[in-house]
Amino acid sequence: MIGQNIEGLEAKVLRLERNEAALRVINQFAVDLIQTRSVEDLVWHVAREVVGKLDFLDCVIYLLDHKTQHLVQYAAMGDKDHGGKSINNALLIPFGEGITGAVAKTGKPLIIGDLSKDARYMVDLKPMQSEICVPLIFEDEIFGVIDCEDARLDYFDAFHLDILTTIASITSAKLAQIEISERFDLMVQTIEQVSEGILIVDKQGAIIECNQAVTAISGYEREEIKSKKFGNLAVTSGDISPLLTGGYLEGESRGEMEIICKDGQHKMLELSMTHLRDEHQQAFGIIVARDISVRVAADDEAKLKNRELLGALKSAEKARHAQITFLANASHELRTPLNAVVGFSEMLKTYVDIQSDAEVALEYSSYIHEAGKHLTQIVNDLLSISTLDSGASEPTKTEFCPRMKILECVHILEHKAATKGSSIDFSVLGDAYKIDFDPVHFKQIIINLIDNAIKYSPSETTIKVDCRYSPNNGVKVEVEDNGCGIAAERLDTIFEPFAREADVVIKEIDGVGLGLTLSRRLARVNGGDIVVTSKLGEGSIFTLKTQ
Repeated sequence: MIGQNIEGLEAKVLRLERNEAALRVINQFAVDLIQTRSVEDLVWHVAREVVGKLDFLDCVIYLLDHKTQHLVQYAAMGDKDHGGKSINNALLIPFGEGITGAVAKTGKPLIIGDLSKDARYMVDLKPMQSEICVPLIFEDEIFGVIDCEDARLDYFDAFHLDILTTIASITSAKLAQIEISERFDLMVQTIEQVSEGILIVDKQGAIIECNQAVTAISGYEREEIKSKKFGNLAVTSGDISPLLTGGYLEGESRGEMEIICKDGQHKMLELSMTHLRDEHQQAFGIIVARDISVRVAADDEAKLKNRELLGALKSAEKARHAQITFLANASHELRTPLNAVVGFSEMLKTYVDIQSDAEVALEYSSYIHEAGKHLTQIVNDLLSISTLDSGASEPTKTEFCPRMKILECVHILEHKAATKGSSIDFSVLGDAYKIDFDPVHFKQIIINLIDNAIKYSPSETTIKVDCRYSPNNGVKVEVEDNGCGIAAERLDTIFEPFAREADVVIKEIDGVGLGLTLSRRLARVNGGDIVVTSKLGEGSIFTLKTQ
């Protein structure tokens, strides 16, 4: 009885020692995996340094060739180990055949206690008595099997199955990792050969990898790029992709995105994005980026040139139309007084006896005189406008108080206003002030504006002339009438030569439409301007702005 207890105790000690030895091997295996990079190194390490240091005399590691559907002997320990990284009598076993093929197909381990009774057994270098085979499988993907044989019957037990299953699980996970890493490395090598920028992003838009072309476009180093989200590079992105906001779409999408480079330069990219899922159904995207900054700049320049050409054509057409209109109006306005001069002088010459018809001759002479004055005024205004447009006339600016000049203009035109029963109300608002302006030009402008207000206002009304000064706006002279007003669509053209309202009543008012044109140009050559505000039926306010 004591002997049996001692034997049982010894057996427990042996099992504990075997378990401790296995645990040390597994722990070391886990540490060694960190430095393992290739499939070949992994399987030879498992065969020699893991299985070979446990309670196994023989081990062969098979890997599945998915193309040929054969299990290929890749590494071995024991008689099959030929040294280096070569195998004695390397076999190919069709998937599903033999014990190893069956384990690979079913994904379930097998322990065979007596191989002579299993028809699936294939003799390798020499016949064996027992066999244990476990699959190399990770997330339902079969990589191969680990197969161990022994010359003793019923040699393999639960311990061997547990330890070999553990080794197979760790090895399978590492094989999957190496396969993913190799695929990724191959993909990186491939995209490095592409001239366009290639980025791989996850479903949140974080950049996983990129090629050298992306660093060349952006100016960022690869590690700097990989620390960013793709959307963080964008200045403007429009609706290029939900990837930028963590969304996801199936298929392909296209768009453009403006980015800001490391040096602060802005570039425009054309993007083609393919949205995919990996074998684990995790979403990711492959983005092809092309730098189209040069093309966009060229397009923008071409558009600008086209707009400039179109603007030039419109300006030329407007100028041609204005020239035709100007010539037609000028011809009409010049012809009217000329006809009067010629007509009445012809009548004097042909029909009137000056000595006997002195009154008629005097009347005709006055008509000729008025027509001549009118003609002279038109010619003078046209010459003044032409001179100003050509830049041949420079104003003679002096500093003066505008109040006295305006009073002179009011006195000159008071009689004309009185003939219509109207009056001119002049007021000065603000402190004493002076302006730097050509005084002759200033008087001519004020006379034209007041004269214009008298013409277009009804009888028995008041023309308001206000001279205003403020520190912020300087000097302004406002001339307000109570006339018919100017239509809104005509405000932009009222300062063009011969521009007059089309109202029948207005047509009866004398004038040819050059006063406002000349006045504005005189104002602008002195550094000022004339603007107008008006409402139909209520009148207009013309404002001279000085510097």
